[in-house]
Amino acid sequence: MLSYLLTCLVTWWLVFFILLPIGIQHDQTKTGIEASPPKYNHLSKKVLITSLASPIMSYFIVNFINQYLDSLY
Repeated sequence: MLSYLLTCLVTWWLVFFILLPIGIQHDQTKTGIEASPPKYNHLSKKVLITSLASPIMSYFIVNFINQYLDSLY
């Protein structure tokens, strides 16, 4: 159970950082302002997608590792 929770935590952060730059829109209409801050970042949607995807991915990762380790012995 602990291995699943740790895998889920690492997977959550990995998926979150992968999704972070996707869908960023910059405000190009204002002059004299740096274009780097995002206009819309959709952070809540990214957190929701990450929270739904990481337990599923962790389940498959842990099961794959357990089956691989069982086949070695």
